[in-house]
Amino acid sequence: MTRATRQALYLTAEQFTTQFLEALRGSGLPSFRRKVRTAEVLLIDDLQFFAGKRATLVELQHTIDSLLRQGRQLILTADRPPNELGRLGPELAARVSGGLVCGIEHADYETRLGIARQMAVRSRRPIPEEVLQLVAAELTGDARRIAGALHRLEAISEALDQPVTLDFARSTLS
Repeated sequence: MTRATRQALYLTAEQFTTQFLEALRGSGLPSFRRKVRTAEVLLIDDLQFFAGKRATLVELQHTIDSLLRQGRQLILTADRPPNELGRLGPELAARVSGGLVCGIEHADYETRLGIARQMAVRSRRPIPEEVLQLVAAELTGDARRIAGALHRLEAISEALDQPVTLDFARSTLS
């Protein structure tokens, strides 16, 4: 039987944990398991969040095993490589290491500038190109840091009723 659409389920590790604990408390465990174990693709973000959550880790390991036996796809993300996730336990570390592990490096200047330009399009206030260049040059982290800086500029600009200029951006972001 072929399916016209594939079901993908995205959960942060915190959402997985919360839903699992709610299912345990409310006798909804079969429903929770059916939801996460029948997805064609299960994406879980922030794997490092599971550290120290023994019951949730056991449930996650059974979920992973179930999905793999069914030939389903599983995507796990973390803010560090598998060999630095020791607090998740050797069983989960082994499962994660056995898959395709891809590191994502910080974006280069041109990519950060492109991200800043895309985000500026959605801004309620005009953000000059030189401000976007400053943000891209100064913020070498991920897109969230760029978004945060642009939101901050926009909010303070609105609060003070001042346009976003290069000098304004330098003083606001310093």
